[in-house]
Amino acid sequence: MEAGRGPDVLAAIAGFQPQTVVFSRYGGPLYDQILDWAKPRRVKTVFHIDDNLFDLPPDLPAAKRKAHLAPLVVGCREALARRADLVYCSTKPLEDFMRGRFPAARTFSGIYCPYPGVGRAKSLNSSKTLGFMGTISHIRDLKVVLPSLLRFLSEHPDWRFESIGDLAEIRWPPAVRRQVLATPAVRGYRRFREMLNTKDWVVGLAPLVKDEFNRCRSATKFVEYSAMGAVTVASRVEPYREALEAGAAVSCDELDADKLFRLLGDRVRLERVHTAAREFCERRYSTAVLARQLDLVLAPHGPS
Repeated sequence: MEAGRGPDVLAAIAGFQPQTVVFSRYGGPLYDQILDWAKPRRVKTVFHIDDNLFDLPPDLPAAKRKAHLAPLVVGCREALARRADLVYCSTKPLEDFMRGRFPAARTFSGIYCPYPGVGRAKSLNSSKTLGFMGTISHIRDLKVVLPSLLRFLSEHPDWRFESIGDLAEIRWPPAVRRQVLATPAVRGYRRFREMLNTKDWVVGLAPLVKDEFNRCRSATKFVEYSAMGAVTVASRVEPYREALEAGAAVSCDELDADKLFRLLGDRVRLERVHTAAREFCERRYSTAVLARQLDLVLAPHGPS
């Protein structure tokens, strides 16, 4: 969006006669003009942020850090956090961080990724595939379990590992290369979820490096794995703590190749965990929960 088109964009927004304007994490070059337009008209402004973009880990890919730490981008996000009527955070730890950094900001947090229900009935008894979703910025997290995963694959050649996303940086040893399938991500979230429902993964891996950035992340992988019918094997870090304590996921902390093999062989346990995950997601992450949350956030007189 070109800054010179400001009057056209503001006229278009005015034509909608909005009660609330929501800014994404990207803000855009016209954020200040839109804020200036909204305030005298008593149009509520909401800044939605879904990652701790103010405290990026040093081992994030250089291109990602450069993009997110560009002065114009940081300035936009700081201005939105200070000036918007509400900072809408994807998790409580992220809300706590934003409150600490921007004490005057009004904040709210809730769920981020909704659970639509299990997309397709499937049996955990026949599949021999492990899965992982992630872009290049998630490679550092996969490395938490990579040694155990490599050993498991080398000792069990009848098992496969499938990744969705860009993991080209990982150099798979020749001994396991034929067991590894890389599937490109698809554009559009609806199409992405539809693709997930075609996968017959027994478990989905959700390891996380234990740092402040990941502590503020949401439990998206857990919700998506549960919806596709896979059991989540996750790090005991804040995004997955509730699910692990509820028996709705399995911890990958201290998970070596032998423990992974025993887990995958215990289909009764896997079915029990998957049932717990479905019940947990229906209670905690349902679309009804998200709808009530959005009604509150978007209402002109909601939290602000």
